[in-house]
Amino acid sequence: MPAGPHERDALLASLDDADRRLRALYSELADDPDLAGQHDAAIRELRLRREELARAVGLAALAGWRAAQRPPELAPEPPASSAPVVAAPVVAAPEVEATGAPAAPELPPPPPDEPASEPPPPPSAPGFPPPPVSAEDLQRFKAAFSAPASRPAVAPRKDDRPLLLALASHVRIAPELSTAEAFDQEVDQLEKATTSDQQKRWRKLTKEAQVRWLSFLVAWAKALERDADRLGALRAGLGPVFRELRGYSIADNPGFVHGFARSATPRWGGTWREDAFAHLREIRPEPGAEAPPATKAKARAKKAEEPDEAPEGDEADELAGWRYRDRARGLRVVVLGGEVREERRVALERAFGFASLEWVPTDRPRLVASLAERAERGSVDVILVTKFASHGGSVSIQRTSKAPFLTMRHGYGVTTVRQVLEEWFARVDGGGKGDRRRSG
Repeated sequence: MPAGPHERDALLASLDDADRRLRALYSELADDPDLAGQHDAAIRELRLRREELARAVGLAALAGWRAAQRPPELAPEPPASSAPVVAAPVVAAPEVEATGAPAAPELPPPPPDEPASEPPPPPSAPGFPPPPVSAEDLQRFKAAFSAPASRPAVAPRKDDRPLLLALASHVRIAPELSTAEAFDQEVDQLEKATTSDQQKRWRKLTKEAQVRWLSFLVAWAKALERDADRLGALRAGLGPVFRELRGYSIADNPGFVHGFARSATPRWGGTWREDAFAHLREIRPEPGAEAPPATKAKARAKKAEEPDEAPEGDEADELAGWRYRDRARGLRVVVLGGEVREERRVALERAFGFASLEWVPTDRPRLVASLAERAERGSVDVILVTKFASHGGSVSIQRTSKAPFLTMRHGYGVTTVRQVLEEWFARVDGGGKGDRRRSG
């Protein structure tokens, strides 16, 4: 028989209770994600109960709807009796005795016992709907509905390392951030590493590997939070990153990830940046080892971008006795265009003694806009333009820049930087465009 309104209301009340309790746990985890391990079993149990109650409510509603759609049954006409009609015996009026009390009447003998005639079954009416669904039918339907769908067996992933290396292949983290521009570049990297497309790749990892990768990203984000406070940079880009990471951790539940709680502290070092480096070194122990085998076309493109630069051991010798060395020391320099190479940036900054050397790729609109504003304000001394800088990005900056644009046509090694600076200093000394270095 279909479930009555009271039974459906009871199922709905239970479903509502399970859903509210589950949402309360999710809300508690959003405030303190470190409780994920404590609530893991309760969340699984409530999710299963909510699914079972939702199916039961649906089945009860379906049975009630089917019963409501049936037309009322026709009441069968009473069958005609085939037994002969027997006239009731006429009983004479009782005689009154002299005493005035009526005499007891004589009752007729009881009729002989006859078998009770059963009414014939109602005539079958073609087109009538089937009888109501029984409880047994509902149980069979529920069992069939709840059965897991068959799917082809998937071979377990033997090694997560290739995918982890691929995810980390484009990550470049500096040991320490000294400028707001370097901070913006790392935030930009982190945003790209946490997009929805990247999250689809995370789901191909085992649970353990997902925890390793998320732990690295969370430590990196926490390090950037500290850097923003120290450098006075905006933290606007970090909020969406934390929401993406926390949402993935709650929805996919790969396991406990350290660092989501506001009170969390670094585990592997004294700072979150040291933690991020420790996680990254576990995933990518050797620089360059993470790159997958490149196709010939990619190898040729990579070769075209390689700078013509001398080995690091010869760099100090190249600048020994350079007459413009003191003049170059303390300059605020920006390299514009090409792929950011942190090791090369640090080496050039140290070799020439620049006050700062930033690297801005022209395919990052936010970084280009920030550089244009600073160049117009005069807070940049020299802009070194690589041959990989886009024309539109460099022209938009050059229109309002107070800093000279020096084009490097042969890579961005020490030799090339020294050559373009020499040419610029010579033009300044020869009466060309004024020297725009900051004084002092």
